[in-house]
Amino acid sequence: MKNKTTLYHFILDSSGSMASDRENTVALFNRQVATVRSLAAEYPQQEFLAGLTIFNDTAQHLLQETPANKLLDLKHEVYIPDGLTALYDAIGESTKRIQDKFGSQINEGEMSVVVIILTDGHENASKRYDAATIAKIIKELEASDNWTFTILGADFDITKVSADLNFRANASLNYSKAQFRNMAADMEDSLRHYADQKSSGTVPKDFFHKK
Repeated sequence: MKNKTTLYHFILDSSGSMASDRENTVALFNRQVATVRSLAAEYPQQEFLAGLTIFNDTAQHLLQETPANKLLDLKHEVYIPDGLTALYDAIGESTKRIQDKFGSQINEGEMSVVVIILTDGHENASKRYDAATIAKIIKELEASDNWTFTILGADFDITKVSADLNFRANASLNYSKAQFRNMAADMEDSLRHYADQKSSGTVPKDFFHKK
């Protein structure tokens, strides 16, 4: 099995409008962490890493490509929503850091990267990246077949944003904040499906999978 390593990188909106769903967002992320730990035990022939970026006016890279057995839960005191929405900077900085660290492994087909973004509003604060640059990055990385991007809108129609940024049509989904449990379950199922597909020798083009 050549492509045995998967990095799941989560990018979570922590702008002020997410404050009412602070508890749910922390719980959603921690459920995915638990799933990654479980997958590492279920698929010992694979290697699982996870990273976490949260963003408001700026991006904070809280977990940097951490092995499954060293993953810790997100603490409520760390995720404190406030401020604006620097979505483009969060995506741009995250992808650049991953490329700088793992570029050769990804390019040689030894590793795949799954980027999962959750936001509830429009970009309004990025300073380093703009929409055109992010759209180009996503298009070029996905063309390598070892990067997959998914974006979730919480109480926010993500359709236009995803189209502007070159997300694949079936890689953008809308949920109401009242559906956080459904979102968490769908994400968990997708993590398991992706790992199962890789165990059979396939690197899926799309991450999100619903039963």
